[in-house]
Amino acid sequence: MRSASVIAIEAEPSATLTSRAIPVAQQEHASVIIDVVGSTGAGAVSIEASNDSGSDAFPVGNATPSTWKAITGATVNVSGTGTYIIPAFVIAYQFIRVVFTYSSGSGGTLTAKVTTAG
Repeated sequence: MRSASVIAIEAEPSATLTSRAIPVAQQEHASVIIDVVGSTGAGAVSIEASNDSGSDAFPVGNATPSTWKAITGATVNVSGTGTYIIPAFVIAYQFIRVVFTYSSGSGGTLTAKVTTAG
């Protein structure tokens, strides 16, 4: 089994944030750990998926999918300093990305780490 981890977002949670596309075509599961430090930022962290073809971009990490849809159930509300989790979910997509949808607050840092396995 192959696994990988990537820091998808590391920024102040004072606006809506979107990670780059993360290639997951040969992975089967993913989970996300969100650490918020020194912040009153609140909002929702969700995972979106795309099946746009990445074969025309090399390396594949440079792909820029344009069609994204939220993965049902792959979301968590965050409110200030703490550790939050999006439990493991099945992935059968070309790409996923992390989106923090801002609702209020500011300061500190939100770090979203995606781990995949397959």
